[in-house]
Amino acid sequence: MEEQENSKIGVTAITDAPANVTAGTIDTSNIQITWDMVTGAAGYYVFRGVTENGLYAQVGDTPNTWFTDTHLAPNTTYYYKVAAYNGDDTGPLSASVHATTASAPDAPQNLRAEAAGPIQINTVWDSVNGAERYNVYRSTSPSGPYELVGLTASPSYIDVGLTPNTVYYYLVTAVAEGAESAHSNVASAVTAPDIPMPANVTATAVSPTQINTAWDTLPNATAYMVYRSTTPDGTYQYVGTTNDSVYSDMGLMPNTTYYYKVSAIVGGVEGSPSAYAAATTFPVLPVPQAPENVRAQVLSCTEILVTWDLSAGAEGYQVYRSKTTDGPYQLVGITTTVPYIDTGLSPCTTYYYFVQAYAAGQFSAQSTRVSAVTPSCGAPVPPCQNCCCPRCGCHPCCCHRSLSTPRSCK
Repeated sequence: MEEQENSKIGVTAITDAPANVTAGTIDTSNIQITWDMVTGAAGYYVFRGVTENGLYAQVGDTPNTWFTDTHLAPNTTYYYKVAAYNGDDTGPLSASVHATTASAPDAPQNLRAEAAGPIQINTVWDSVNGAERYNVYRSTSPSGPYELVGLTASPSYIDVGLTPNTVYYYLVTAVAEGAESAHSNVASAVTAPDIPMPANVTATAVSPTQINTAWDTLPNATAYMVYRSTTPDGTYQYVGTTNDSVYSDMGLMPNTTYYYKVSAIVGGVEGSPSAYAAATTFPVLPVPQAPENVRAQVLSCTEILVTWDLSAGAEGYQVYRSKTTDGPYQLVGITTTVPYIDTGLSPCTTYYYFVQAYAAGQFSAQSTRVSAVTPSCGAPVPPCQNCCCPRCGCHPCCCHRSLSTPRSCK
């Protein structure tokens, strides 16, 4: 009994509360409390409450003059009091101090998902201020469960190794200082079916405003979707659908490079787009002059020779024919040289012609209309006029289909 009393006499009573107590926010889930040392204290109890005048529960026991309170909720205010102790003797509580944990970042907004083939989906969203990283979650059902599939520091994520022709759902959270935000909106995309991409896609400019694309046909494909962009890696916009393996894209800008991709539709499902093909539309050049001095010369009962003077700037010529002066006229020949021989005609028939020059997809005005009458096949062919032509040379002669050199008329 005497020994126990002596032991109690040797304990220094704690009469002072810790002074200069402070509480400081570390991050979204940690607050540090500090105070001045109390003479005679063997340690300190730390108490926490959620209101200043409410109940406080002990959360710490430390021999130090500081304590870190962990695993707290983000954006929450906590109140603290500290008491020193020595053995069984506990001193008075300090005045209360408080601190508020850091807020969790805002939830990402405007999440989008887009398939990039049969096994890949690209996701992108608006960046969040203060976010250190983003957690990307995926599910095959809009209601979940969602599985964490990726971490990224940028506001985009490429999800690969997926199953073709499958719907995937995504949501994203932002993380800052250990706190995770609420999730974003749900976005979904369907991976492309495992349909082969059209091969050997080509693009060919045919005028300042038109490019023709072509590709190899795919078995079982019922249609093809054509997409266009002005940059190779840009966004490709849908421009048309065709049942053939060719497509003409018109209404384009002159002297501009366009990029094309093509996808096939099999069983009502669109496959992955092809590699791109590019072409540059022609620049706008001066319209060539209309051909002048057009002439029509009978060669036989079934042939008429059409000649004209060369037009400045022309790349070629189109020859049109009709059986009446007012038409309608039909295109019967395209040539880059002069003259043009129209064959397979009917005897004893009047034929009317005009010629147009073209260059870089632009066409001249129509030439003056000329005509010639095929004779009966038993009648002699009128002699050639004194002119230069491949069949007659520069001589007045009789032009015969079977002759390659001129001969004198008899």
